[in-house]
Amino acid sequence: MKNLGFLFVCILTFSFYNCESDDNFVDQMEERQTTFGIFEANENSNEIIIEGSITESTSADLNELLTEYPNTNLVIMKDVDDATSSEAAFTAGLVMRDAQLDVHVSDNSTLTRGAIDFMLGGVNRTKGDNTQFGVGAWRNQQGEVATDFPFGHEAHLPWINYYQQVGFQFQLATDFYNFSISAAEPDEVLFLTEDQIQTFNLIN
Repeated sequence: MKNLGFLFVCILTFSFYNCESDDNFVDQMEERQTTFGIFEANENSNEIIIEGSITESTSADLNELLTEYPNTNLVIMKDVDDATSSEAAFTAGLVMRDAQLDVHVSDNSTLTRGAIDFMLGGVNRTKGDNTQFGVGAWRNQQGEVATDFPFGHEAHLPWINYYQQVGFQFQLATDFYNFSISAAEPDEVLFLTEDQIQTFNLIN
């Protein structure tokens, strides 16, 4: 009887710790991070959503997300309104390009300026219906506007170099950039037509 009692205690103890371990496992699954800055990871797919404004921390947030969800293959863009700086958009876009991610702009979404630059980091780019892509001139911290600088000035090079880094030929990179900065003043945007979107190979 003593042996049976000892065995019963052992079984109860094992069950208790086993259940506790299962609870811990469930808690860990429930606590898995899905939000990284303006990115939202979908635990049931290999897609992530971006919505908001691109900042200097966006590239680090994307890197962290890709570490946690290494099978990610598609970025779904909703409304993304510009970036706090061109460097922030370029850096985040290059993280996406290095990870060989594709991009889809969801139905009824609007992208402006730096958000478009970020989108161009996607390897394959598609879009839904009723999307809007807004472009315009930039203004730097000194108050100078893009069109204040003559063609060929080094102030234009970061954009042209970036477009080439994400796969544009020099002529197309230059054409899209020059069109963008002439399209609207810094405080305004011009929304591209479907023909213009195709002409500049924004969707491929």
